[in-house]
Parts: sequence; structure tokens; C-alpha cells
Amino acid sequence: EIDKNYAPAYELWGSLLLEQGKFEEGIRYLDKAIEIDPWLVEAYSSLGEAYYNLGDYKRAASYWEREIEYAPDNRFTYFMIADAYEKMGSYEKAAEILETLLDVDEKSILGMYELSEIYEKLGDNEKKEALEKKILNSKPHYTSDIEAWARIQLKHGNYKVVEEVINELMKTSNMKAHLKLLLIVPYLKQGKVEEAKELLREIKEQNVWYFYGKKELFQEFLSREEMQICGIT
Repeated sequence: EIDKNYAPAYELWGSLLLEQGKFEEGIRYLDKAIEIDPWLVEAYSSLGEAYYNLGDYKRAASYWEREIEYAPDNRFTYFMIADAYEKMGSYEKAAEILETLLDVDEKSILGMYELSEIYEKLGDNEKKEALEKKILNSKPHYTSDIEAWARIQLKHGNYKVVEEVINELMKTSNMKAHLKLLLIVPYLKQGKVEEAKELLREIKEQNVWYFYGKKELFQEFLSREEMQICGIT
């Protein structure tokens, strides 16, 4: 039986119900948690997730904004809020929340990348290009930055830079399969066809889901002929 005065117990039970797909019941427990303890950050996070999964993006954003009000260093939540606003077509608000993220964490290349994409949707190419230039002159600080950083470098033809940085990161990273796939494009663009083929064979045999997760990247930067050479379909 739950202690009626212990907010974390309601939060835990509510989160477990959400995992079971019982959103309405889970929300009731989470609401009770913040009624008892309005500063319980985890409850706001879970409520945002619940409403997001129900398609109520406005409420999701509202709860996540309460979360970062109390825990401004929860970087991932800024991306979720921006995504919720994008789904509502509120690109200006999505831009504002990512601008706030970059005030909190100016090193976030993923934040810069996502914000540049929103600026493009808003037709503000000057701000988009300024962010891309900043990314071009940066190196990944977080693991989550790597692919966004690589995309901008590849877009500007900096294939050798991507190859060198990724190979250096692989010396210490535990995400080698993910990083190896980011080498396919620069290898092919530099004529290193056999190296690219070998990496693809290795990934397909061991980590199929990694491979399919990068198809969009290949389609964006490789020609049909280049994809056929490596057997990417």
C-alpha cells in the first residue's frame, strides 16, 4: 500500500503504469505525486511523456517546461519540448526552447543542429548558416553530438576531417558500431570502396538495427551508384 504522504511512491507507481500502457491511471498517480511535492522533477518528466504518447503535445510541453524550470541541466528534455512544439507547428516556440538550451549549454552541437533545422523551416537562412559555421569550427563534446556534427561536415565536403575525428573517437568509445557507420560516407567519397564494403559487411552481420538506422544518412549523402557499389538498398 502506498504511503499517502510520500510523493516518490506515487511517482514510481505512476511511471510503472505508464510503462504498461495504462496512461490515464498512471497520470492520476503522477498528479497526486506533484500535489504532495510540487518540486518532484521526475513526476513532471513522466507526465510530459504520458501526454506526448497520448498526442497531447501542448500538455506534454507544459509539464516538461516545469521540469526544466526545476532542473535546467536536464538537456534531453529541451529536445523533447522542441519536438512537441514542432508537432504542433509552433516552430518559433521550438526555436526559443533550443535557444534556451544553448544558453544553458553552449557546447551542445546537437542543440545547434536541431535549431539550425528549425531556422530553415522558419526561412531564416542567415541564422541557420551561422549555426552551421559554428558546428564546422567545433568538435563533438557529447556522444549525442557526433552524428549531427558529422552531417554538417559531410554537407560541406569535409570527408577527411570526419574520418580523422571518428577514428580518434573510436579509440575510447563504446559505440564503435555507430561510429563505424558514420565512416561509410567519407570512405566512399574518398574512393576507399573496399574499406567501406568491409565495414558494412561487419555491421550487417553483427548489428542490423544500427545499419537500418543510418539508411537516411546514406540516402542523403550518397548517390544511387555509390550505394549500389556497397550493396546498400
